[in-house]
Amino acid sequence: MRGPRTRITAALAALTATLLIVPVSPALAVCRAGWVDPGSAIARGYFWDVSAVDASNAWAAGVRYDRDGNERLLVGRWNGTAWTREILGFSPLYANMFAIEAVAIDDVWAAATFFDEADNRTEVVMLHYDGVDWSSVEAPLARSQRITDMVAFAPDDVWAVGWYLADRQFRPRILHWDGATWSVVDGVTDPVGEEHLFAIAGTSADDIWVAGTSGGRGGSGAIVLHLDAGGWSQAQLPSMAAYPSLADVTVARTDRAFAVGHVDNGAAPLALRWNGTSWRRMPVPDGVNSFGGVDAASARDVVTIGGTIAGEGTSYRWNGTSWRTIAVPDGTQGSLFEVDHSAEAWFVAAGRGARTSVLHRCAAPA
Repeated sequence: MRGPRTRITAALAALTATLLIVPVSPALAVCRAGWVDPGSAIARGYFWDVSAVDASNAWAAGVRYDRDGNERLLVGRWNGTAWTREILGFSPLYANMFAIEAVAIDDVWAAATFFDEADNRTEVVMLHYDGVDWSSVEAPLARSQRITDMVAFAPDDVWAVGWYLADRQFRPRILHWDGATWSVVDGVTDPVGEEHLFAIAGTSADDIWVAGTSGGRGGSGAIVLHLDAGGWSQAQLPSMAAYPSLADVTVARTDRAFAVGHVDNGAAPLALRWNGTSWRRMPVPDGVNSFGGVDAASARDVVTIGGTIAGEGTSYRWNGTSWRTIAVPDGTQGSLFEVDHSAEAWFVAAGRGARTSVLHRCAAPA
């Protein structure tokens, strides 16, 4: 994520469809009203996260399957014409990547999760791209940890969120890169109960929002943490139905942020808006059962993605007053779970039945 933009990086159930991140083609001369599927050559895997520098430079992280069906790490790069698979020099089994952040075309971070059979535990490694090669960078990563999202404000100011296992409970974990080392962020509010942090966004290192779920398996409460000049605090949220969970957060400006997810264990969507003083519930579109991602180009240009009860992908744009549908190609199956934009392009991931799918849209609002 790059402030004030955000991306969802909540770990979702693996879709049976092959999935792919979707860019807007620089050749697109006019803004289309909906998402367009231009096709793609990448297959045998799917992406959880994407980060765009501009319309010709974007990176996506996820998982691919080798010929034996083993899960391997996958990073794709968009060069303005096509997606190609990056060579990482690190390919463990039972691996996945849930977070990637492109600071610049020669400065990209990704967090890789894999299962260490020798130690019988889940491990995490930070990978960095310097414009030529990918390499691993030492970080204070804990047992059974998962990094789910990142945001960067400068090359020496990168943040990562997720969780780790301690005393048989999952606890929140936030890391910071200062240009030389990764360190654990102290003073983070730790609500009672298990916590899973899914998303991070902000306008600067003095204005950061983190969203997730607290309360153990299935979740029993949505949580939002905030960092300002006074330190970390837990935000007061409005009353919500049973089992609320937040999957993503985005910040348009210091007095306007948005968070999305679901209530009733995914039976109904949830959208919240920060007005500079408090978080308030927002109206939600009919027919949606869950929001999986949100990204804001401005307070009046907020794009959400999610799914319907019928299992179809949906997308909407908040114009400051109401939600308007962004058309999705027929046959889009499963929840759309990632959205990101640069100044010129929007990106989204989608399941299109049994075939590879990409969707794209220009940056101008519909």
